[in-house]
Amino acid sequence: MEKSYSHNSETRNINELRLYQYRLTNVRLTWCKQVLEIISKYKIKTINDIGCNYFQLYKEIKTIKKKYDYHGYDHDKKFVNIGLKKFPELMKKHTICNAEIGTIRKADCTIASAIIEHTDNPLLLIKKILKTTKKIVIIRSSFANQTNTELTTYNAKKPIYQNTFSFNRIKKIFNKNKFSVSYILDEATNYSTKGKKVSPKKKMFFYIMLGIKNAK
Repeated sequence: MEKSYSHNSETRNINELRLYQYRLTNVRLTWCKQVLEIISKYKIKTINDIGCNYFQLYKEIKTIKKKYDYHGYDHDKKFVNIGLKKFPELMKKHTICNAEIGTIRKADCTIASAIIEHTDNPLLLIKKILKTTKKIVIIRSSFANQTNTELTTYNAKKPIYQNTFSFNRIKKIFNKNKFSVSYILDEATNYSTKGKKVSPKKKMFFYIMLGIKNAK
């Protein structure tokens, strides 16, 4: 089996996992609120959450009492199990898989937050998302003027990818698949303008990319 350098619980330290457990119970995450505010402007019934982690997006959906048909996808059981303790109703509403090659259902909206930049084959995952999304794609990730792939151990226990995607390249891929694209500042961080240091010589800039399927 080919070695994977995607982000998972093995790259996290124990303090980070405890932080996630605390957040699940005590914190409403800003990015979840921002993303759900964006999609509230559209007629959405079904949501795929790629890299669902411990279901922080689902928690916000439940908090604001929306009735979306939700399904989460993640390859890391440790993260998912943290969420299932709080949301046992998701036992049949999630899939443990590598979304790059696994089966994803068709949905009105697909959301992928802070996951694609760490995947082994991000373009493969993006193509899968485009193929299975009927109306809206939201990708919260690292974007810049040029595409860059870096394998790093900076602030991680094991090597992970820190992929950065070209604004124009991603836009062309989405346009080719009949999606219009816009980029939105990420309210959860200041990384859209100041960036986050992810290696001794590199900063990562974070944005929310909104892709809307063009009407036929």
